[in-house]
Amino acid sequence: MTTIDNEEGIQITLPQVISVPAPRSTRREHPALPIQYLGRSGTTQPCVEAMVTILTSPYRCREITVVFQEKQPGEDSYAVCFVVWDWLGCEITIVPDGFGTHNGTGGWGLAVVLSLIRFYQIPLKEKWVNARQFERIASGHPTARDREHLHQADYWAPSWPFHVGDFGSRLWAQVAYETTQFPYWLIEPELLGAMSQTSNATPAARSFRLHADWKLFSAT
Repeated sequence: MTTIDNEEGIQITLPQVISVPAPRSTRREHPALPIQYLGRSGTTQPCVEAMVTILTSPYRCREITVVFQEKQPGEDSYAVCFVVWDWLGCEITIVPDGFGTHNGTGGWGLAVVLSLIRFYQIPLKEKWVNARQFERIASGHPTARDREHLHQADYWAPSWPFHVGDFGSRLWAQVAYETTQFPYWLIEPELLGAMSQTSNATPAARSFRLHADWKLFSAT
């Protein structure tokens, strides 16, 4: 107890203040997984555009995992999404299931994106998962365990090369953009010198814009 005098000199006894600690939470706190999500689930064109944006960016990703959903009863194709690692300051970027192994637009999108990944020489892993795990990943909500599994490739001889399109010099014509960013480091020095005489772009920009119908060849 604490005793004090008021303005009239009368002693007043104050009640003792008892400090009670806040109850501890029984839930374990986990740091949020740094994930960003590009594209639109089940729609090919936005997902292709998302992958083109990533691959043509001056900020190169570390590697990419192509994720196949195991075939479901009654289905004759596989749903596909992509997980991009360490791009634009984010550990995981998910491009959802706008892709597939069928002959429609999903198969076309898969062939285009796999061809672009090979063109840019980005390390590519392949992962096969069940339907529930695929849904978590493709919707942008992978668990920490899913993330660990995605780092592990499934096959020494992956199947993704069978789905690459044979587009040749028409690869960039498959992209719907009128123009698209293209990195200088992929251009032959002779071609780069010729183009710099007619272009206002500078090498310091690290990229310039090309019409999609131009014929491009990889510098190998």
